[in-house]
Amino acid sequence: DALQAATNDRDAAEATIQGLRRDLVRRGDALRVAEEDRDATIQQLQRELEATKRDAAKWKDDADALRTEAFVEATRLRDETQDARTRAREAAAAQAERLTAAERERDELRRSADERAKRLTVVEGERDELRR
Repeated sequence: DALQAATNDRDAAEATIQGLRRDLVRRGDALRVAEEDRDATIQQLQRELEATKRDAAKWKDDADALRTEAFVEATRLRDETQDARTRAREAAAAQAERLTAAERERDELRRSADERAKRLTVVEGERDELRR
């Protein structure tokens, strides 16, 4: 009987060992599947990260190009504004010179008219004296 009990114990132990081995295999398979899923997820995330880095680099390049374009445009507008101000100052100076020349001519014409009026008064006075 002891032999039968020992055989039963051995058979039970072997069955337990077989069950544990199957369980280890299942857990190992599950672990491998989980590792494969993890690796696939990591690879996907790495691809997405690389794509995001490329997008960010492109956006940075685009932003740099826009900044350069804005700077060039701002410089052009500043230069045009300065040129327009210079032309306006030159035009105002030329107009002031023309105005000064016209005022001088007007003053000369007034003096000339005043002198003629005085001469006319003198001539009329002399004529009136001669008539008397």
